[in-house]
Amino acid sequence: VKTVLTPQVRKQIEKLTKKMRPSLNFRHTFAEINISHLKHNLRQLRNLVPEGTFFCPMVKSYAYGHGDLQVVSALIEEGVTDVGVALLEEGVRLREAGFKKININVFGPFDLEGAKTLFKYELTPMISDFRQLRFLQQSILSEQQIEIHLKMNTGMNRLGFSSMEIPEIKQFLNEFPRIKLRGLCTHLSKGEDMGCEGSFSLKQLQEFEKITNQFPQNNLVTHVLNSSGLLGLFTLSQQEPWQRYWPVGVRPGIALYGVLPSFKSEK
Repeated sequence: VKTVLTPQVRKQIEKLTKKMRPSLNFRHTFAEINISHLKHNLRQLRNLVPEGTFFCPMVKSYAYGHGDLQVVSALIEEGVTDVGVALLEEGVRLREAGFKKININVFGPFDLEGAKTLFKYELTPMISDFRQLRFLQQSILSEQQIEIHLKMNTGMNRLGFSSMEIPEIKQFLNEFPRIKLRGLCTHLSKGEDMGCEGSFSLKQLQEFEKITNQFPQNNLVTHVLNSSGLLGLFTLSQQEPWQRYWPVGVRPGIALYGVLPSFKSEK
């Protein structure tokens, strides 16, 4: 991996490497990651959305195998303020590598011990159910507070609250004001169908709009779009009925690493 690392990150990488047992490898193949290309991709994607739009590159699974420490270092150099990981331990790894100031958003589930770890490492969780809210409430100390995002289920049916649970969510947040709502999000199940007749993505955007209307706070961020959703909705952003949903926060993943999604045609 060719990149310029800060001394602190380089030292942490060397420390981690020394703890690893070298594996047998008789192959002469290797992958060379071009950080300048990564930065170029980042700029192109970021230029699609207006300034101030929630922009959270995904660096889960060791940045899709490209090296999470090196990639996050490059993103910080480009002024990125938020990154996303899937697992709690991925967020811990980044914090322990010295990335203290960037917001690290954890999209996966966690238990009671995980909630304590979120506080310890100042990580931002995407909350998908009431169990996670109660874990935070049980773990929070008197001098602590935490910002959270609520993940809403708009049709993917994998993780997230239903719209029917919103009154109970509001009641919980009113009872525990140190658990502060920062944002709302959802996930498109097939963002590649943007623009197609009967698009399921459009139905999800419509449902998410109904949900966000029930949270009138002016300072909430909202984010929906993965790589395919971002590129698709940007292309359609001047057309009805899509333009009403643009812009919205984005979480680019594979496009950041040079992989373009395949969009479905009307046929």
